[in-house]
Amino acid sequence: GTPTQAYDSKGELVWEMLLDVYGKVAECHGDRTLVPFRYQGQYEDEETGLYYNRFRYYSPDMGMYISSDPIGLAGNNPTLYGFVPDVNTWMDLLGLNNIITGAGRTHVTYQGIKHGLPYTGYASAPSHLGLTPDQIIAYRYNGNFDDFGGVPPQHVYAGEGIKGKQTARGLEQRLYEADLKAAGGDKTKVANKQNPVGVNNPNREKYLASADEYLKVKGCY
Repeated sequence: GTPTQAYDSKGELVWEMLLDVYGKVAECHGDRTLVPFRYQGQYEDEETGLYYNRFRYYSPDMGMYISSDPIGLAGNNPTLYGFVPDVNTWMDLLGLNNIITGAGRTHVTYQGIKHGLPYTGYASAPSHLGLTPDQIIAYRYNGNFDDFGGVPPQHVYAGEGIKGKQTARGLEQRLYEADLKAAGGDKTKVANKQNPVGVNNPNREKYLASADEYLKVKGCY
């Protein structure tokens, strides 16, 4: 997944880069800034030379992060240099951890009071991490629940794989609809800004059918 070469419209090589094991640029031919992407998830900041890794900055010169994990102890990495517990097992060589289909992931539907209004949301994480539903929610918000008045949302469903995602997303929509109905259809009285699973979502019917099946088994229908 790491870019190593770039070509122009004529098929001519215009950029080539080689990184060392820590992600530092070992060789570069062409404009270094043409492709700012380094190892997976890393984006180089031209001015500082640091790599932006979503919520943390990584120093390729030092071979370590220079900012701590924003979720604190929940990420089991309280140090600046913490990355993953075991680089031999925390990997996805076969691409089985699929965000799009939901395969290889744990899916959570949760509810809480956001800005004083009912809110329903969805979050997921790779299954091999072994995170609990509450830990997945904490990861989703980087451990910061200020928008929820400091009270973490509560999970109402957790499932695995493709079916788990279908059910979780469908429940997200159904629970939103229930909140909206309780509010008399007034969208200003719910925190969700829009339908979690809109009418243009190609998977809408599949998600809703899976959620309805789950609710029927639970005796909610």
